[in-house]
Amino acid sequence: MSAPSPIPPAGRRTGRVKWFSEAKGSGYLVDNDGTDHFFRVADVRGYELPRRGMTVEFQPSSNARGPTASHVVLLSPAPASPAPEDGRVECHHCKSRVVPRLVVYRGVAQRSLCTRCGQELADYTPGYALGVMLSMQVLQASHAVQNAARAIRKFLTGG
Repeated sequence: MSAPSPIPPAGRRTGRVKWFSEAKGSGYLVDNDGTDHFFRVADVRGYELPRRGMTVEFQPSSNARGPTASHVVLLSPAPASPAPEDGRVECHHCKSRVVPRLVVYRGVAQRSLCTRCGQELADYTPGYALGVMLSMQVLQASHAVQNAARAIRKFLTGG
């Protein structure tokens, strides 16, 4: 593998962090022209780790695999973003953000529990919905029986 060779006199460029994995220690920057540049955490100057959306300045170069970035300087913090959609919910008992534990019985979700305090977050038992549905059917059936009784009385009385 050959040593990285600088891209002809483009000098330093600015861009933003497109993606960075702390576990892998590498990621991608995208410059203002839309070109992706691979970089490693060792190329970052300073003590802060890059995060998605941070504005950076870097020295572009390339190797056999494509464009790379070296001497990466973080210019601005990452833009504020809403909480990630990671499946966490706030427990109304302990106020912690947790991934709920789902309690399943015979393949049917019964309820979810807070993994921190153990309190119930939601009840999915089909009995509740089934009870509401059955009571509505009984009510409709009783109305049908009442209407049939009225019709029979009307017929018998000749009215």
